[in-house]
Amino acid sequence: MIPVEKKNEQLTQQFKEMNQFKLGLINELKSKTKIVDNLRILSALIPDDIVLNAIDYKDIGSTKIYDMKNENERIMVISGMVYKNFMSADITLIQFITALRDLNYYDKIELADKSKDNNNQSLSFKINMHLP
Repeated sequence: MIPVEKKNEQLTQQFKEMNQFKLGLINELKSKTKIVDNLRILSALIPDDIVLNAIDYKDIGSTKIYDMKNENERIMVISGMVYKNFMSADITLIQFITALRDLNYYDKIELADKSKDNNNQSLSFKINMHLP
């Protein structure tokens, strides 16, 4: 092969690799923007009686933690507890879930787990929210 053609082929390959890297960065930035948007939404809607313990992003049908490079459908799983007004904790949780549903932002919202702790006067919960 002529040296110029070889150099051209190398540069073309490097250009393709750099373009793929650029697209990967763009996709990652878009995913991070979605995360920030979801955190803003949650912070605006969480009542004073609720404390979140964890926020996880997972691929549907997988137990792996959210992979920003993967464009599959994802869910955001929030875990928390209602710690004030134990007698009306169920109502507080229902109102929070209703406020999330009223946004019409998430594709599906489901209460995955709920348990009351009479000793600590708290209600623990886990909510799955399918991301748009």
